Parts: sequence; structure tokens; C-alpha cells
Amino acid sequence: MRTESCLQRSESCGTHIPQERRKGFTLIELLVVIAIISILASILFPVFARAREQARKATCQSNLKQLGLTIMMYSQDYDERMMPIASSGGVGGELRWPQILSPYIKMRGFVRCLDANYSGVTGFGMTYDEAINDPNGNGGMNDYAYGLYPSYGYNYAYLAPVSDGTTACTNGPDSCATRQNAGDSSRGVSIAAIDEPSNTLAMADAAAWSSTSQTFSNGYFAITPPDWWDSTYYHGRVDLRHNETANALFADGHVKAQKLGDFSNRNLWRTHKVN
Repeated sequence: MRTESCLQRSESCGTHIPQERRKGFTLIELLVVIAIISILASILFPVFARAREQARKATCQSNLKQLGLTIMMYSQDYDERMMPIASSGGVGGELRWPQILSPYIKMRGFVRCLDANYSGVTGFGMTYDEAINDPNGNGGMNDYAYGLYPSYGYNYAYLAPVSDGTTACTNGPDSCATRQNAGDSSRGVSIAAIDEPSNTLAMADAAAWSSTSQTFSNGYFAITPPDWWDSTYYHGRVDLRHNETANALFADGHVKAQKLGDFSNRNLWRTHKVN
């Protein structure tokens, strides 16, 4: 009986049953866990960033693909000629290719690349997203900015050559080489006159030069060959906004990413290839 009583009341029998001790992380264990998390983060964050960029790049390519189909629809209505870079009319006196294509494409957002730098206001006091979403705002100048600052520039010097103000441009190997402003052109070249549509650049990611911030920002409606990228004409540069590549639309409608060296090939721009 005493033994049973002692088992029931161990303290009174002079025995002690130790209680289970609570354990916590030591400082070393915490540091190891933090180090592992840091290593995983350093590995995974760039992967997530690349995946996000690939999604944006794919969206940009889809936009250009839609624009390529739209240009083809335009060409069918205008004697199978490429569209002009601009025409007269509208607020400010000039309609550029986004407005020219507006009867064929209803979603104005197709001219906007998610990776384009539109962090600042345009030269007309509104953001580019406001220009897309509210064309009638700012006295109609929103629509003017919409045509001037799309994310994609058009290879107008070869697909829709325009006058330099003195002599008419021909469609030769270096058409409009002294042109400083992409102005009116009545119509583009005939599709049949393009030697290799699958190797002829139609559009690409483009940027405009900001004299205020001394950086490239917004987009620009025209692109020019690299040998024009000097102090005389900053606008119209190809913008390598997708991991050092730019998306390019070709005259046959296909889209692919190109590196800077690819754009340096003048035959990529020319409708008549030169050996």
C-alpha cells in the first residue's frame, strides 16, 4: 500500500520526476536558417524576375503580332502597299501610324509595351497611359501624344520613304539618309517591291530622347538605322528593353527578338537587299 501511495504522491515520498524541458533555437541555429533563406532568395528572386520579364516580352510580341496583322489589313485596302508613317489631319496637323491604323484596331493598348519607360509625363503634360485611355482629354492633345509616343517605331525610311523637304526620297539602299523628321508620306512601298519580307524590318521597340532628363523615355513612332543614331537625330532609336534584346516585327508579319548587332545589318532595314 505504501508503494502504491508513493507512486501516486511521489513528492511526499521524497522522489522527484523531472519535467520535460522546453527547447528553443540557439543563436547559431537561427543564423543557419537565415543563411539558408538568404541563399534560396538569391537563387529564386532572379528566376522570378526573369519569368516576369519573359511574360512581358511575350505580351510585347503579341502586340507586335496584332499590329502586323493590322498592317496587312491596311495593305489590302490600299493596293497592297505598306502604310505611311504619317498623314495630315487631326489635332496638331498630323496623324501618325497609330491613328492611321485606328479603323482596323480597336484596342489602343496594343501600341503600349509593358517594359517601355513611361515613368514621366509626355511633352504634352499627360502620361502615356492617360493618352491611351482618354483620347479626347487635354483638348485632344492626348490623342496627338498617343500617335507620337507608341512603344513601337516604324521603319519608315524604307517602307514609307518621305521627302526631306527638298528632294523626293527614292527607295534606294540609303533612302532618306539625311531625313531629320518623319513627316507626311502619301503611301508606303508596294509589298511586291520588298525583296525578302521575312528579312525586312517593319517595326521594333523604340524610344525617344528626353532633353530634360538626358535619357531615353516613352516610345517613338519611328525607328531609324543605327548609323543615324548620332547627335543630329536622337529620336527613333531601337530600345533594347527586353534583357538586352528588342522585339521586332518583320514585313511578312512574324515577330522575334533581336540583339543590337542584328539591327546594325543595314539589309535588315532595306527593301532592296545589297550584297
